[in-house]
Amino acid sequence: MNRFFLLVPALIILSLTPLSCLLEDKESISDTAMGEAGELSIFTDASTWRDMGARIDSVFAARIPGLVDEEPWFLIRKADETKFEGIFKKNYNVLVLVHGENWPTLKPFIPGGTGGHIEEILNGDKVKMLRDQDRWGRPQEVHYIVAPTMHRMREALVAEPLAYLYTVLDAERYSTVSSLLHNVKVEYDTFFQNRLEERGYAIRRTGDFRLSVQSDAFLGLSRYVADKFQGLYLHAEPYTDQKQFSPGYVIARRNLVMGEHVHGADRADSVPTYMTTDTLSVKPARRVMKLNGRYTVETRGWWELANEFKAGPFVSYTIHCPELGMVVTVEGVLFAPGREKAKLLRQLELILSTFATRT
Repeated sequence: MNRFFLLVPALIILSLTPLSCLLEDKESISDTAMGEAGELSIFTDASTWRDMGARIDSVFAARIPGLVDEEPWFLIRKADETKFEGIFKKNYNVLVLVHGENWPTLKPFIPGGTGGHIEEILNGDKVKMLRDQDRWGRPQEVHYIVAPTMHRMREALVAEPLAYLYTVLDAERYSTVSSLLHNVKVEYDTFFQNRLEERGYAIRRTGDFRLSVQSDAFLGLSRYVADKFQGLYLHAEPYTDQKQFSPGYVIARRNLVMGEHVHGADRADSVPTYMTTDTLSVKPARRVMKLNGRYTVETRGWWELANEFKAGPFVSYTIHCPELGMVVTVEGVLFAPGREKAKLLRQLELILSTFATRT
């Protein structure tokens, strides 16, 4: 069963040579994994941290596009051979960096069957990735980047940082979505099941999101916590041609649909307030990817309310659904003034990643 999708640009897929597989030698795991969305435990030896720490940070703690302030993709928990235990070992998401020079140090920490796979790679000349699940906790996503030498590992991270970042980032869904959904099984998610029946497509919903806007063409969910607001929105249109995925079309349609359905508080002077896209302060970032096997364009940027002082980040997925003859867009928006936004935005992304259509 494949629960993992490599969501990186096509050219990067061609130039990366990952070995993505489930390793079958693990013992029965009963410990519960821990952590939060957007956290990554990286395990390698102390010498590699000294020599390559800045390079590792530049890949996995790189700046998230579409935000005004600099915030990293991952909050990294750094572990070496002296402290790979507790939260470091049982984090939802773990990345292990192995090369020929540090293998003798790391080998005692790596289960035997997995070690055999690693040694096969170390004896070759390519940098590869191994993927594992539920190794030290459940649910848990584990990746190993394995290189013959530290120099080769450095070269790979310099040459193709996005390939490694997105491989780890997009696999985070396995380990964290269930906790965000409070472990409610899909068959018991009445919101999800009812929307599949009504519209042919849906996302999962956590219990604290409330239905805020609903029409034949649009669906909105919202959650307020103190001064923070998170919104989830879904809308669709018939598929006509590939132009519907172009940058200009995606933003223009976003402005049209969100402007019609998402508004601010009424003003005393009756001037309308409505959601639009700020393309001047923050340039929208775009990525072509696969979401659950479907051609998708991810767009990140900054929304604002016209005629009002309110703004924040958004992330949207424009998805080709040939089984419906539709292009479906699912979007998350965040308002959290004066607060770090990466983790809250990541929560929305993970919920949006539950998108499915009626089969």
